[in-house]
Amino acid sequence: ENLGDTIKLDTFQVEFDQAVYNVKASDLTINGIAAKNVVGSGVGPYIFYGFSIPDKRDVKIILSSGDIKNERGKPFSGDSWTMRFFVYNEDDDRDGM
Repeated sequence: ENLGDTIKLDTFQVEFDQAVYNVKASDLTINGIAAKNVVGSGVGPYIFYGFSIPDKRDVKIILSSGDIKNERGKPFSGDSWTMRFFVYNEDDDRDGM
């Protein structure tokens, strides 16, 4: 979708490979800013929302271990993702394409 110069990232969804509990909104950060709300249970999906729209094209998403545990009490080790947003129709790497 052509969003012009605006980055649109209203929610971030996480699914686990097994049921977990103690997932808090603050466990997920985008460029260091914590989500304000999360909904979900079991394996998920957990939908995190209420964070500021990133002001950079490179977006670092971190799901910290927090107090997240599986049903046997084993702690979640955390995970992270990096996403890159591009302005529609812009030659970001200046290769002419």
